[in-house]
Amino acid sequence: MNATFILSKITSGAQLYTGKAVSVGSYNVVDSEFATIVAEDNAAERAAREISEEILDLLVVFFSRFD
Repeated sequence: MNATFILSKITSGAQLYTGKAVSVGSYNVVDSEFATIVAEDNAAERAAREISEEILDLLVVFFSRFD
């Protein structure tokens, strides 16, 4: 799963920061189709959570430069 984001100033639309976050999720394929679908969904949720945490970390570093 990949995410690209742009932090821009609302008043001018100027781009302040552009970033990219990547997460790789995995899951086991089992005999039960239902269990495989649930595992796939859980892997996607974990990947999305990891991406959101990575974006947060990148923004914390960006804003810490202004202290």
